[in-house]
Amino acid sequence: VVKNNDSGQVFRQAQNTERSRSAGMTRVLWVGRLTKEKGIDDLIRLIILLNSSGVAKKVSWSIVGGGEFEGEIKKLVQKYKNVNYFGFVKNRELANIYKQNDIFLSTSKWESFPYTFLEAQSFGLPIISYNIHGCNEIVKDGVNGYLVSSLVKFKKKLIYLIENRN
Repeated sequence: VVKNNDSGQVFRQAQNTERSRSAGMTRVLWVGRLTKEKGIDDLIRLIILLNSSGVAKKVSWSIVGGGEFEGEIKKLVQKYKNVNYFGFVKNRELANIYKQNDIFLSTSKWESFPYTFLEAQSFGLPIISYNIHGCNEIVKDGVNGYLVSSLVKFKKKLIYLIENRN
């Protein structure tokens, strides 16, 4: 018997909730382990790059998870008012976070089956991720999200989506 962590609870909550939108602000969500293999180093660079650009006042970042880079994330929270860190969140609480965001971001450098993509899609969030195995089996570029090949393209796609919210 394989025991599931009951992520199905997130899907059940998605069926009964409507996403909230904030006027003028694009809310970007990242969920995962705060490790290099999950690309947390690229997420940190993206936040710094976008917060140094003209869109800093138009974007807020929500980061969920725990891991070895937690200290670096906490430094970002102290440095930037638009970065929110939730730490490790139980599945039953994730639905509230998903529904308060506009874009799901994955900077993972390796995936087999990104379950968080299914959770994000159940809340209608478009996904931006690297064009790697696992991710490119769920995300169809330009249909339900965007696949990118570099950090520079990540930045460009995010800025485009922030500037063109509708």
